Order: sequence, then structure tokens, then C-alpha cells
Amino acid sequence: MKFLLLLIALFCLLLPLSLAYDYTSYHTEIELIDGQAYVHTQIQGTFASTVTFFVAKDSEELQVFVDNKKLSCTLEQTTLSCPIEEGLHFVQMLYHTSSPLLKLAESSHAFQWEQSISTEDFVFIVKLPEETLLVQEQVLVPEAESSYFDGRRTVIVWQEKNLEEVFNNSFLYTDQEQAFPWTLLLLASIVLLLVSLMVWKWRKKDIFVSGALLENEKKVLAIL
Repeated sequence: MKFLLLLIALFCLLLPLSLAYDYTSYHTEIELIDGQAYVHTQIQGTFASTVTFFVAKDSEELQVFVDNKKLSCTLEQTTLSCPIEEGLHFVQMLYHTSSPLLKLAESSHAFQWEQSISTEDFVFIVKLPEETLLVQEQVLVPEAESSYFDGRRTVIVWQEKNLEEVFNNSFLYTDQEQAFPWTLLLLASIVLLLVSLMVWKWRKKDIFVSGALLENEKKVLAIL
């Protein structure tokens, strides 16, 4: 009986460790601009003396900040190693890369992102380029929490709690067709019509005056 109680107590002690996640929160926001993915990742958690983070391949202009202080780290392919003092910290990573983007055709594009993640709170946001549309016929993988238009571009949001798996994200988007400028054409037509009316009225008045002068001239000649 005592042995059984000991096993139960040991299980209760190990249970929190088995459910522990690498990070308290892991938020990534990506803006797609001119064939580049501009990545801003914010991570909060309790870290050991040296930690590693995921960074997309072919990253450029990488900057790392720990508690708002710039930190020098070592990058090997997609693994970023940073010396951090043990304890609770807030980490930010900023860089840009073209690796998640693939041009399928003249106006069709694909986005793909894959990484292993272990966090209590996970948020992943992608902002499409301006004048592009998400291909609605294609199911988002995984299913997005929400998607909306912010007035300039389409924004897609994924959000998970207690995530400990490979996050594999992919979707298609296409360039928005340029609409014919009907409004501009209408305004131009109105201006052209007004100008034509003004010219017609001016010419009509000029002809009338010229005709009146000719009649007066005839009368003067008749008197003489």
C-alpha cells in the first residue's frame, strides 16, 4: 500500500514536468512585401543559459533583442543559438526572407511555413501583399482562427493553446485584377463635354456678332 502511494506521489510530481512547454508565449507576425517575408517573432519564457530558436532559412538582416537589449547570436541554417542568463525573458527576432514564398504563375503565389513549436500560447499572423487576394477555394492548412481585410491587405490569423507539435502552414494567394477606371473615364467625359459646350457657345456668339457687324456695314453703305 505504501509503495502504491509512493508511486502516485511520484507521478504527481512528474506530471507538471511532462506538461511543461518550452515557451509561455510564441507570437509571429509576417508581412509579405515585394517578394519578401518580413518576420517579427516575440517569445516569452523561462530560459537556461543558452537557448536555441527557429529562424526561417535564407534569413537576412537578422536582429535579436532580449528584454529590449540587442543580443549577438549564432545562426546555423535555421537554428539560432543565443547566450541568455537563466530566468524569465522576453525575446524578439526580426528578419526578412524569401524562402516561404513561391511564385506558381504570373499572378499566383504560394506561402509555406513549417516549424516545431512547444508553447502555452501560440499566435501566427500573415499579412498578404497589397492588391492580392486569398484563394478562397483552397482550404487553409491548418484552419485559420480568422481572416479579415484591414483596409489595405488581407490578414490571416492562427491561434492555438498548449501547442506541442510541428506547425505546418500553407495557402495560395493571387494578384487582384486591376479594375477598369470607370470613375476616371466618367470625370474625363464630363470635363470634355463642358469644354465642348463652352467652345460651342463662344463660337455661336462670335458668329452672331460678326453677322450683326456685317448688317450695320450694309446699312452705312446704303445711306452713303
